[in-house]
Amino acid sequence: MEVKFEIKLIAKEAINGYKVGETVIFINPIFDKNIGLAFFPIDINFDIFYKRQYIGLQASDEDVFDGDILSDGEDEYQVWIDEGKILIGGRNKEWDEFISIHNISKMKVIGNIYEAI
Repeated sequence: MEVKFEIKLIAKEAINGYKVGETVIFINPIFDKNIGLAFFPIDINFDIFYKRQYIGLQASDEDVFDGDILSDGEDEYQVWIDEGKILIGGRNKEWDEFISIHNISKMKVIGNIYEAI
């Protein structure tokens, strides 16, 4: 499984074409394949709004990250990582509504817990 993160940053000041308060989202592998070092090229002029880890699965050909909200057309499910385990259950971590990770490929990512959907 490829290890990568999605990071949303907010500019603290105007820099590199970004205005104050403007956001940028990028997906970055944790390791640089050329030098083998872990890296996050985050400038001190940005605040981290969120950082989410890829879980190694896709829903409708879209990468699924910790904190994503998935839909099967009827119900919505939240994805989260807890103590190294990938959990997919009802919104707000309702423990009685877990689903199999094998059903994710049939679902659609409709948002995440950090953004309004």
